[in-house]
Amino acid sequence: MKIEEIEFLGSVDTEGEWAMEMKEFGLNDVVEMKKGHPCGANAWKIIRMGADIRIKCEGCQHSVMIPRVEFNKKMKKVLVKAETEAE
Repeated sequence: MKIEEIEFLGSVDTEGEWAMEMKEFGLNDVVEMKKGHPCGANAWKIIRMGADIRIKCEGCQHSVMIPRVEFNKKMKKVLVKAETEAE
């Protein structure tokens, strides 16, 4: 298989290994996950960041803490970017 044929799967770093694309997100961003919440909503607000990330459902306010690695795999996209305070 040629690299051109598999470009859409990811990127290859300089050593020929697969590199995972890092998604950019921050505190108070509203994100969409790959699977929706049982309440019917699929918008989550990031309320804590660290080794684990806590997200809160915008529909029912239920919060879930998941490891950062798992969050990176399950996050689909950022819906609303939080405004940063300029000091």
